[in-house]
Amino acid sequence: GRFFTQDDLGKNVAVISEHAARTAWHNQSPIGQFFRRGDPDEKPIQVIGVIGDVRAVDLSKEPPAMVYVPLTYRTNNFGSFVIRTGNDPAAMSDAFRKAIWSIDGQVPVPEVRTMDAIVDGSLAARNFQLHLLLAFAACALVLAALGIYGVVAYSALQRTRELGIRIALGAQPAQIYRLILQDGVTPVMIGSLAGIGLAVLATRAISGLLFGVGDFNLAIAVAAAAVLLLTGGIASMLPAVRATRINPVQALRTE
Repeated sequence: GRFFTQDDLGKNVAVISEHAARTAWHNQSPIGQFFRRGDPDEKPIQVIGVIGDVRAVDLSKEPPAMVYVPLTYRTNNFGSFVIRTGNDPAAMSDAFRKAIWSIDGQVPVPEVRTMDAIVDGSLAARNFQLHLLLAFAACALVLAALGIYGVVAYSALQRTRELGIRIALGAQPAQIYRLILQDGVTPVMIGSLAGIGLAVLATRAISGLLFGVGDFNLAIAVAAAAVLLLTGGIASMLPAVRATRINPVQALRTE
């Protein structure tokens, strides 16, 4: 189809969204078709074009069926202009107001906003929720690191005699590192794999929080698992360093 032209002013024509076209005419072409918006006494409106869907209500909701008509056909007395500019939008706001007031000085122009500001405003509540979730996740990561450190340190302490015997028999520091780190990282690796599996199952539950991206991203899941493994390795490093410094003689005397 086509967009509106100056010749369409005063005519009963409309441009509709793809969702509206699919809803009303399914697989048929809507171009040239007529419809009414609910009033049987209304003059039929002819479709002259179809445009893409827009999330006009909320980004988390599916795009509604939209009907666009010429300005002269609108019944409400308010509206918005969308202006594209290559300059700084904030610096152009005065020029926009002056252009409107040059036509009608009584028209109020309450606010000039950039599209980024409109999108940020619509996402403010969702961003707060996600930042709060991120803060809880960071706290959980710190607690996990402390827990891993405590468990590994206690395990290394309980194995002091064993480690002393290994060192006395010629075990190298790298072997002691591998032994302690294995105790700390192996459970984290198993938990990470289980977490990825649960994340796959939970994608439907979180799909309502997402738009414009897929429900499950393997790269993000692998990156999260890598962060957990790195955290487990760092938390296990200090007990491993202490284990390599065990004095075999003192370890064998320890009961």
